[in-house]
Amino acid sequence: MSNGEKHVIYSSNSAHNLEWSQPEILVNIIHLISINLNKNKTIQQQQHSPIIFVNACKAQNPKPISISNPFAVNPMLLGISSAAYENELIINFKTFENGLLFYSMANHGDHLIIQLSFGRLEIYFDFGANQRNVLFGGLALNDGEWHEMRWLHHFDSVELFVDSILINTTEIGGLYRKLDLNSEIEIGGRNEEFVVEKIHGLNIENGFHGCFARIMLNSVEILSSAPAELKECKIPQPQLFSLGLSTSLQIPYTFLPFSLDFYIIPNSGPLLTILDNENSSLLQIKIEEKAEEIEQEEELLPNYIISINTGFEGDKPKIFSIGPPGWHSLVLKLRADSLDLVLNSKTIFWVQGNQARQIGAGMQTFLLSASGCYRSTTIDLNQGILLGNEYKRDECSLIQKCSPNPCMNGGKCIQNNFYTFNCKCSNNYSGRFCQISKLPSSCEQYFALNTSKNIAKRINKQLVMIDLDGGGSLKPFNVECKKINNLKKKEKSQKENIEYFTILNNDAPKSGIQVRGISEPGSVRHILNYGLDMDELDNFISSFEHCEQKMSFQCSKDQRLMTYSGEDNKRPSVWYTTRNGQQGLQWGDAPPFSRMCPCALNDSCLLNFKCNCDSGEASLDEGINSHIQLLPILQLFIGGGTSSQSLANVSIGPLECSGRYISETITFTDRNQRLLTSLNFNNARTFYASIQIKLTHSSLTIFTFTSTNQERWFQLSVRDGHLVGQIVNAGLINEIISDVRVDDNRWHLISWEIDEQKQILRVDSKEKILKDFFILPKTSILIIGSRTYIPDRSGFAGQLKHFILNGESIRLGQLAKKVLGNGIQLGEWGACNIKANNNGKCQNEGICVELYDGFKCNCSLTPFAGDTCEEEVGMWLSTGSELRIAWQHPGQVNNCFRINVQTSNINNNGIINLIRANALFAESRFNLSIDKEGHLNAFIFDGFFFTQNVTYDKIRMADNKSKDIRFCANSTGFFLNINGEIALSLLGNFTFFSSLNVWNFADKQKFKGCISRLMIGNAFPLKNPKESRLLYSGKINFGSCPFDKIEQHKNELQKINSLNSDDYYNEIHLSSFVKSQKKLLFITPIIGLLSALFILLTLFIFLVYIQRRPDGVYKTNENNSNFLPVPPLIPILSNNYEAEKNTSKKYNNKETKFAECESLNDAPQPQEFFC
Repeated sequence: MSNGEKHVIYSSNSAHNLEWSQPEILVNIIHLISINLNKNKTIQQQQHSPIIFVNACKAQNPKPISISNPFAVNPMLLGISSAAYENELIINFKTFENGLLFYSMANHGDHLIIQLSFGRLEIYFDFGANQRNVLFGGLALNDGEWHEMRWLHHFDSVELFVDSILINTTEIGGLYRKLDLNSEIEIGGRNEEFVVEKIHGLNIENGFHGCFARIMLNSVEILSSAPAELKECKIPQPQLFSLGLSTSLQIPYTFLPFSLDFYIIPNSGPLLTILDNENSSLLQIKIEEKAEEIEQEEELLPNYIISINTGFEGDKPKIFSIGPPGWHSLVLKLRADSLDLVLNSKTIFWVQGNQARQIGAGMQTFLLSASGCYRSTTIDLNQGILLGNEYKRDECSLIQKCSPNPCMNGGKCIQNNFYTFNCKCSNNYSGRFCQISKLPSSCEQYFALNTSKNIAKRINKQLVMIDLDGGGSLKPFNVECKKINNLKKKEKSQKENIEYFTILNNDAPKSGIQVRGISEPGSVRHILNYGLDMDELDNFISSFEHCEQKMSFQCSKDQRLMTYSGEDNKRPSVWYTTRNGQQGLQWGDAPPFSRMCPCALNDSCLLNFKCNCDSGEASLDEGINSHIQLLPILQLFIGGGTSSQSLANVSIGPLECSGRYISETITFTDRNQRLLTSLNFNNARTFYASIQIKLTHSSLTIFTFTSTNQERWFQLSVRDGHLVGQIVNAGLINEIISDVRVDDNRWHLISWEIDEQKQILRVDSKEKILKDFFILPKTSILIIGSRTYIPDRSGFAGQLKHFILNGESIRLGQLAKKVLGNGIQLGEWGACNIKANNNGKCQNEGICVELYDGFKCNCSLTPFAGDTCEEEVGMWLSTGSELRIAWQHPGQVNNCFRINVQTSNINNNGIINLIRANALFAESRFNLSIDKEGHLNAFIFDGFFFTQNVTYDKIRMADNKSKDIRFCANSTGFFLNINGEIALSLLGNFTFFSSLNVWNFADKQKFKGCISRLMIGNAFPLKNPKESRLLYSGKINFGSCPFDKIEQHKNELQKINSLNSDDYYNEIHLSSFVKSQKKLLFITPIIGLLSALFILLTLFIFLVYIQRRPDGVYKTNENNSNFLPVPPLIPILSNNYEAEKNTSKKYNNKETKFAECESLNDAPQPQEFFC
C-alpha cells in the first residue's frame, strides 16, 4: 500500500472453501506474493501458491488527469442527491504542493471543504447547525505520490481514512444530521471572482496543482464531468534522495540560492552544515525536540524546533519552531552583504555586513546529515559525495509510521529509521503499541495480585486505579476497593465467602445538599460528577451484576418529597435523572417510577402516606437504590418548600458495585465440553490475551481463536505441564513454550502478546520471548475448551476467570449459563470440595488431588494403599519371623510413629516386644511391649539419666482385636493414642527420639499375629520396604492383613484334633514368599548351567581371535583417495523422507561383489552410502 502498511489477503488452503476479501483499492497492477519464512528468517516466495480469484471493476474515469485550474460541477445533473444523511467522498490525488481539493458552500451554512495544507489533509464541514467540525489527517501527502482520501458520513458520525487507514473520527453535534450540497461543487480550487470571499476563522487555499485519478461522491464519479480540455496527468518530478542513519551527503558549492525540500525522521541532529575549505562550520542548522510535548488533534506528537548557529564568537543559537513532521522548504540566499534563510516561504534568519561576507567568501561545501528524504529542482543531489552506505537515489524511502500515532494510552511514537518505530509507554502500560495495561481490571484482580497485603484483616479497603478494558479505549480511573470476609475466623474455606465491592465516589457534599425556603418543585438542579464521561459510566455499570447507591432525604415541616403541598399531588417535589435521561420518581429501593419511599413497602410511613416527608412533618426518608437501570444518580432536582422555614437536605452516597462479570469463575468438569462465541478484530495489529487459570492435568486445551474455516488460529494449551502458545497460519506452525509449570492446581495469571516482531508469553511474573516475523491470522470464532466435537478428552478441565481478549472482556459466566450442567459449572466447583461426598473419596487421611473432571487420592503420606487409600498394607507374622531396620535413612527421621497390632499372644513369663529402638551412637532406647497381663508398656531412656517405664492398663492388647497405636515425641512431651483415644501423656523433652535409628519390630521368639499401618518417621516400611531399608525373614504372609485369622485358627483346632497345630497353621498360612523360594530351587541349577556355557563360549571366541590376529602394524585405507568414510547409521528424518529414500546396487570390479546400499542424501558427488 502507498502508506507502507502491509495489506495481507488471507486465502484458504483448499479450493473447496473459498474466502473473500474486499480491499477497495484503486490500482493499475496487482502483484500478489505468497509469503513465508525460510531458515534465514527472511520472507521468501513459496513454490506452491494458492488459487486466487480477483474480481476487478474498471474505473469510471479511464486515465488520471492533470489540473491547474478549478472547475465546477452540478450535483443534480450527475444524479447526486443535494441532501443526504449518509455521504461518502473518495479522492485519489497526487501533488507536490498544497491546495484546495473540494469546495461546497450551501446557502444555509452547510459546507464541506477539503484542502491540503502543510502536507496534511484539513476537512471542514457543517450540517447547518452553525457548529463547524474539523478533521485532520496524514503527513507529507504533498510528496508526489498517489494518495487516497475517504470521508464517510453516517448520520451522527464522521470518519476520515487516508490510504485505507482510519486516521480520525468525530461525533456530530447540534440538531442537524443532513448535509446539503451547493448547486455547484468546485474542484481543484475556486474561481477567481470568489477568491476574495473569506470564511470566518478559515484560511482556505486558493488553487491546486496536481493530478486526480478519482473523485467519487456517493458512488458517482465527478471526473466524468470534468472539462474535456484537461490533459493526462503529467507532473515534473524533482530529484529525490534518501539518507539513512549515519550517512551524510556532501554537495560542492556552485551557486546560490541553495534551495531544497526536506522530509526527515523526527530525531534531533544536524540538518545542514556549511563548511569552509578546512571543514570548519560556518553555519549549522539543527533539528531539536522541545523538552515538553503538546497534544494536537488528539494525538501526542513531539514538537520540533530549528536551531541555527553561525559559529561566530558571542553568537547564541537562534531557535525557530518547525511544527510536526512533513515536507518543508529551505532556501539559502546570499546577496552582496546580506544572507537570508527562508523556511516554508518565511524568512527566519538573516545576517548582514561583515559576518555575511565571511560566510559567503568561505563556504565550500554543503553537508546534509539528517536522516530522511530530500528533493530539489535546482541542485544535482546525485553529484554529491556520500559518507556512509545507507542511501537510495531517485526515491523517498521514508514511510511515516508515527502519523497517526499508533501508540495507545498516551504512548509516544519514536521513528527509528525509514520503516520501523517504537512506542515509549507510560509506567502503567506495555506492549508494542502500549495496548496492554499493567493496572488491575477490577478490584477482584487487585486483591488476587496483592494477597500478601492486609491478609489478617477481615475488611480491607484501598484506593486503587483500575483499567476496565485492560488497555483499550477507556481511560483508567480511581475507585475504592473493599473486600469483606463474611466468615468467622474458625472457618477454613474462606475464598467462596469473600465479597468484593468497587466504590465510585461522586462530588456530593458529605453534609448533604440543602435547599431552604419557598421553592417550586425541582427548581434547584444539582449535577453529580463521578469523574467519568457517559461512555465510561455505561461501561462501568454494564460490567457488574449488582450496583447500589444510598439515598437520604431529610425534611423539615412543610417540605415534601413525592408530592406537593395542597391539593396538587400530581407533581413530585424532588426527583433525579439517570444515564438515559429518564426521571427517577421513587426513593431508595422502592419500585421504579412508583413515587414511593422504602417505608411504603412495609406500611410504616407517617400518616399512611407513601413517604414520611409527604406527611408535612419533619422526618427522614432513606434507603438503598439497587435498580441498576436507574444508576448512577446524575442530577438532582430539589424544591417543593412551602414556607420560609422549609428545609430539604439530600445526601447521595457513592456508587457501590459487586459481582464483576469478568471476575466470575467457571469450572470445566468434562474435557469434551466447549464454549463458543464470535468476536471480530478486523483492524487489530496485535493479539493479546489475558486469563487466569487453575488446573491439574498436564495436557489440556484452554482456548482456540480460529477462523471460520478453522485453517488459521491462535491456541493456548498445556503440554507436559507447560503453557504452549501456538499460531497456525497458511499451514505454518509457530509455538512458544513457557518454562513454568502450571499443572499445580494453583491460580496463575497468563498473558500472551503477539505482534509482527515477537511473541511474549507470561506466566505470573516470568516471561518467555520469541523474536521472529509473524503474520497474524485473521480469526473470528473463540472456542473455550475442546476444539472438536469428538469425545477425545482434549479440551479443558479446571477453572477460568478474568479473560480479556484484545481489550474486550469475555463474560465467561454468561457463556457458561447457556450450557450449564453439561460439564461446565459456575463458581469454584471441584470433585474434592463436595462436602457431602468428601468422606467417601479419599479415606484414611489420604489427600484428594483435584482433577475437576474427576479426582485421585495421594496416599504417599499414609501407610495405606489403593485408589482411595482404603487398602490395608500389613503382614501376618508367625513365631520366628523377624522385622528390623538396621539403620534408618536420615531423611526419613521424624517425631511421630504408628503401628497397628492384632494378636492374642501373652507371655506369662515376661513381655512381648512390639517395637525396640536404639541409637547407633548413643545410649538412648525405646521399647514398646505387651506385658504378661496383656497391657501396653512403654520404656524410655534418654541415654543419660532420664528413664520412664509406664503401663496403660485400661485396654487389653492381647484380645485378638485391632489396636491402632500412634505416638509422638517432641520438646514438650511424649503422647500416645490407642484407637484415637489418649493413653499416655508424659511431659518433658523427648527430642532425643530423633537419634533413634535402629528399629526392631515384633518379638521374634514370642509374637504371633498381624501388623499393619507401620509408620516410622516419614517412612512406611510395610508399604515401601526397600525405600525404608526394612529387612525381614521367617514365615511371613505379605499383603492385606487378615485380622480374623486367629479366630479361624482356634475354631479349626477344635474340629481337627488329629493334626498338629503348628503343621496345620503352617499349611493354611503358606505365604507367597515361601512359594517363590521353592520355585527358585528348580530355577537356580538351570541358570547356573547356562551361565557356565556362556563363559566357556566367550573364552573360546577370545582365544580364536588372539590366534588369528595379524602381526605388526595395522594397515588402514584412510589415506586412500578412493576411500569414503562410512557415516553413522542415524536415520535422516524429514517430511519427505520416504520420497527421498533411494535404494541402488553398486558393483565392485576388484572383488566382484554386490552390496545393497541406501542413499543418505540427494546431494551432488561424492555421495555417501551405508551398506
